[in-house]
Amino acid sequence: MSGLEETVEGSVPALVEYEQWTRFDEYPAFVENVVRVSRQGEALHWEMEIAGLTKEWTSRIGAEEPGRRLAWVAPDGPIDTDIRFEPIDESTTRVRFTKRMHDSTL
Repeated sequence: MSGLEETVEGSVPALVEYEQWTRFDEYPAFVENVVRVSRQGEALHWEMEIAGLTKEWTSRIGAEEPGRRLAWVAPDGPIDTDIRFEPIDESTTRVRFTKRMHDSTL
């Protein structure tokens, strides 16, 4: 399993940033390679373009802490993700993404 960490800063409060990231159906508009994400309860069904191929899988929400953390695991998919929302000040948030790739599913 390999991993990747990325950090970006958003110019909104942590709770606003968190709420945007919980709108999974909007991911195709701002997350590269995402074709579709749908949520049903704790399950997320993903459709992505990876290495020129369309991959589909289901992940499970692992953490939902409003304004602080959002995470999901994909036992049969290529990527587990943990997103942390760190307030810098009242109107700026550092968003830290940790992605763990399951090499055997890519």
